[in-house]
Amino acid sequence: MKKKQRLLRSVARDAFALVKLNLVFFICCLPLISIPAALTAMTKVNILLQREEPVSVVSDFFQTFRDEFFDSLLCGLVLVGGTLLFGYVFWFYQTMAVEGNAAVTLLRAMTALPLVLCYCAACYLWVMNAVVELSFGPRLRNALSLTVVSLRSTLFCLAAGLLFGSLATLGMPYASPFFIVAGFSLWNYCCTFYTLPAVDQYILEEDQP
Repeated sequence: MKKKQRLLRSVARDAFALVKLNLVFFICCLPLISIPAALTAMTKVNILLQREEPVSVVSDFFQTFRDEFFDSLLCGLVLVGGTLLFGYVFWFYQTMAVEGNAAVTLLRAMTALPLVLCYCAACYLWVMNAVVELSFGPRLRNALSLTVVSLRSTLFCLAAGLLFGSLATLGMPYASPFFIVAGFSLWNYCCTFYTLPAVDQYILEEDQP
């Protein structure tokens, strides 16, 4: 069975759990400082769902949320902060775009590369936060390496980010109910479905303490 077909079947199987997970995640993100820990917890629950292991969405979410709060906060300051920063700078140059202005076009292109790199590396990093016992430095280096080594998974995560990001920016306010009910957990589920096998394959056992 093709991977995309397996993904669709998995989403259909776990649809109710994804709704519950999304609501818990959305509530926990209201204090902005908790967003990184909530991302790690959501990723952990999605991994358990995809591995078809016993899972209690609420209990496992909050257990991971508590255990990984400060470690995830450091990850968030580096990669989520970088993604938001470069995203804002890219939007800023977008508003300045004038046809034929080569300087602004160049600045936008220079901003887009680190933006894409931060976002794609984050997709791998949250999986490693949930399943790999490594210090922050090796995790970050592995996340950056996997964006190149596992290019197919990276491209899928990028496509998912563009799809959900476009829906969030262009579809508002009409898309608000979707993101409150299932949008975040569905995005994370799809990205994790592709990045988890890459982490399992390339993060060597001897790298772990």
